[in-house]
Amino acid sequence: PLMLLLRDNREGANRQRFVVTSVHLPPANRKDDRDLQLPAMLHGYGAQVRGCAAFAKHRISAPPDGARQRGSERVLHIIAGDFNVYPGATEPPERCNGSALDPREAKQVYGLSAAGFVTTLAECTATSSGLKHYDNVLVDHYTHSRYVCYSTTLQLRKPHKSSGPDKKRGLSDHNPVSFTFQYSEGVARSAGA
Repeated sequence: PLMLLLRDNREGANRQRFVVTSVHLPPANRKDDRDLQLPAMLHGYGAQVRGCAAFAKHRISAPPDGARQRGSERVLHIIAGDFNVYPGATEPPERCNGSALDPREAKQVYGLSAAGFVTTLAECTATSSGLKHYDNVLVDHYTHSRYVCYSTTLQLRKPHKSSGPDKKRGLSDHNPVSFTFQYSEGVARSAGA
């Protein structure tokens, strides 16, 4: 995957740093490869970040107390791209009919939460002209807890379809995904809470 380290130098942005990773995993016809690569990427992400000299001090998880003085700094981690599957998939799968799945009964297929990430698009959101969920933006737990993070798909007026009786030519069979995050002020806690 392509990894970039970005820094926001705008006035008042506190020189916030981001590690942005772009991914493109194998398609459904190479499901076995994809299902090996996705959990390996998620669980190896922290080691990959630490192993790269440019990112070595940019930890995936919250640094321990006093780590800032030792040179670690908190950065926001974003993984975006074409996963060719919903990266937060559960077994049994999420129900897209409005009924709730008991989270205690579901086991994550790819280990997304255990790797420290959450999705910003729900599993029932179609990101392709074939009404499949392929694309997503993942953020680490710290970013998700500290910022308001959300994604949306932009419906193309003339989507590309490469098969079927209504085959069309267009830009892409994937809808663009727009990702937004903004700082959120924390709630005030009372002494008794």
